[in-house]
Order: sequence, then C-alpha cells, then structure tokens
Amino acid sequence: MSEEELEIWKKNQNRYCLYFDGASKHNLGKAGAGGLILDPNRREIVTYEWGLGKISNNKAEAYNLLMGSRMIKKREIQNPIIIRDSAIIIKAMAQNKSSSNEFMNKILRRIRKNLKDSSDVIFRHVLRTHNQ
Repeated sequence: MSEEELEIWKKNQNRYCLYFDGASKHNLGKAGAGGLILDPNRREIVTYEWGLGKISNNKAEAYNLLMGSRMIKKREIQNPIIIRDSAIIIKAMAQNKSSSNEFMNKILRRIRKNLKDSSDVIFRHVLRTHNQ
C-alpha cells in the first residue's frame, strides 16, 4: 500500500458507510434488497430489507441504493462512503453517468437528489469475491 493509499484509508475511517445488496432470482424474477449504515465507530445505525416483486438485478440494486440514500438524507449524514459489488450502479453514481434505460435514469436522478446535501459522497466498488 502506498503512502497516498494509506492516507486515504485513514481519512475514510471516520465516515459513515452504507453497504447494500440487491438480487433477482433468474434475473427477472422475485427480487429483494437490503442494506445497513454503520457509523464511524462501526456501530449499526440502521438496517433495512424489502421485497421488490419481479424485476431485474440492476433495478433491484438501484432501488436498494435509493432506499439507502433516503436513510442518509433522513439522518442528515455527511461524507458517506457507499460500498457495493454492483459495478454498473457504483460507476453510474461515481462518474455521474446516465443509463441507456430511462427507467433506471429516473431512479439514479432520485438517488442523486437524496444525496445532494451529503457533501463529499464516495462510491466504492468491491469485487464480489471480496464482498463479506
């Protein structure tokens, strides 16, 4: 680990973290989502889970981040780190990109609106093999 990476890691230890996950059976089937927010001392602030009906994996992930962003907004959390193994959602949020799917764009806009008052939001992708 470089000195720069170590400094970034140290700085980020004092942040709230949102971890979230969504899934869809057969990728257009029964879907669900869940997540949790930890405070800087790694204590649970809130956990949530919910059924989403029959939708795709990507929509389950996006709806899940929407719920997490509502929790962040409601609790007025500043400088959160948002961590997920969904590269598509994390990349879209981190790079402020749009999707080719207009329905997904509506969800992404709502997430951005929820997070607009939470300064310095960091989005991190973690490989599924390292997601625990």
